[in-house]
Amino acid sequence: GKFLYVLNQYRGLTVVDLDQKTVVGRVSTSGYPRDLYLKNGRAYVLVGYAANIVQEEGLLRYKVGARLYVVDVSQPAVPALQGSIDLPGDFVDSRLVGDALYAVCANFEYTWVDSGNGTVSTGGAVPLKEQTSSSWVTSVNLADPASLTPVDKVEFDGYGSIIQATSSAIFVAAPDWNTGTTAITYIDINDPAGKIAVRGAVSVPGLVADKFKLDAWNGVLRVVSGMGWPSRETDITTVSLANPDALAVLGQVKLENANGDTLYATRFDGPRAYIVTYYTVDPLFVIDLSDP
Repeated sequence: GKFLYVLNQYRGLTVVDLDQKTVVGRVSTSGYPRDLYLKNGRAYVLVGYAANIVQEEGLLRYKVGARLYVVDVSQPAVPALQGSIDLPGDFVDSRLVGDALYAVCANFEYTWVDSGNGTVSTGGAVPLKEQTSSSWVTSVNLADPASLTPVDKVEFDGYGSIIQATSSAIFVAAPDWNTGTTAITYIDINDPAGKIAVRGAVSVPGLVADKFKLDAWNGVLRVVSGMGWPSRETDITTVSLANPDALAVLGQVKLENANGDTLYATRFDGPRAYIVTYYTVDPLFVIDLSDP
C-alpha cells in the first residue's frame, strides 16, 4: 500500500507513510540488517552481529550472533515487538515458506588483541567469520511469535554461501576453491511445520556467484557457473530433480562465445536464460533451455 518499511542498522525498523512523507512508526532492533519479510500484518526482521553481553564468573563476555525479530505491523503507526529468538552464528541467507523460516548460518569468532602490558587493548576485538567446511540450516516455526523455538537443524559438508529456494526445497551452493567446482545440496522443506531433511547433492564446474545463477523449473534445476582468472569461462548445467536423493545431470554446455569473459548477470524466465558476460564488451546471450 502506501507504507514503506525500512530496516536500518542504527534506527531499527522504520515505517514511512509515503502519502504524508513522514515517519509514522519505529521499532528498535540490534544488529546488522540481513533480511526483511512482510506477511499477514507482521514484519520478520533478520539481523547479524546482534550483540549479547553476559556476565560469567565476574567477567563480561561479549557475544554476537543472529537474531530474528517478529513485529506486529497490522497498525503501521504503532508497530509492536511480538517476539525474538537468537540463533548461533551469523545469517548467510534465509527463506520464508508458509509459517516456517529457514536460516542458513555460519560461525563467528572474536579474537582479542593484547596491548602488550597484560591488558586487552581498546577496540581490539576483531570479528572473524569462521570458514568452516560445513554449513547448517535451522528452521523456526512462526505460528506463535510469543514462543519462537527452533524446529529442526541439519548440517552438511561445504561452506554454503549461496541459496535458492522453492516452496519444497532449498538449494545450497558451496564452492570449493581448491577444485574449482561447486557442490549443490538439496534440502527438503516439504513439511509445513519446519522439519528438514538433507537429500542428495550434485557438483557443477566453476563457482556459483549468486542466487540468480540457480533456478528450479518443471522438475529441473538450471545452474549457471563461471571460472575466473585465468580460464574465464561460463558453464550451463541442467539437473533432474525427479529423485532428490540421487540428483542427476541431464545436460551441460560451455558457453563457447564467452570464453575469456567473466560471468556477470543472469536471469531465468521459463524455458530461457539470459546471461551477460564481460571482458572488453558486454554481450547478452539468450539460452534455450526448453529441452534440458
